[in-house]
Amino acid sequence: MAGPRHTLRKRIFISPAGALLAAVCFFLPWGQFSCAGMSRTLSGAEIGGVFWIVFAAALAIPPTLAAGWVLRRLRLARIGVAGLALLALGILFFEQIGSARGQETGFGRVHAQNVGVQLRPGGTGTVLGLLIALAGSTLPGWRRRLEDTPRRTPSP
Repeated sequence: MAGPRHTLRKRIFISPAGALLAAVCFFLPWGQFSCAGMSRTLSGAEIGGVFWIVFAAALAIPPTLAAGWVLRRLRLARIGVAGLALLALGILFFEQIGSARGQETGFGRVHAQNVGVQLRPGGTGTVLGLLIALAGSTLPGWRRRLEDTPRRTPSP
């Protein structure tokens, strides 16, 4: 039968797996943009700008957990992972709101539907990976610290 420590070891790898999924999907195509007969597919890396913070946050999740594991501070690491995932998801959310409002050009305000934006798997995978990392940091097994495991007491 699996003890609490064994269960914790299984669950601790959910957040890094989600973060690595987000990091890989960052370089996959996020969307295809077409206008006036031309079409272009862009990844998060090609869009750049503030989206590099999303990539950096995804890459920072595994070392945060590793440091928490080594220092025996998994609760603090859980907060760090949740903070990094929420930061990245917040950036994606607010950038999506900004693009939904459209961009002001010399021809007037241009919205995403005017230029034929089609979602590709990279953007969806990045969001999904960050959600997995966030969910992994909030699983019930995280509440149990390594220090809570029973230790053998020296016999007299």
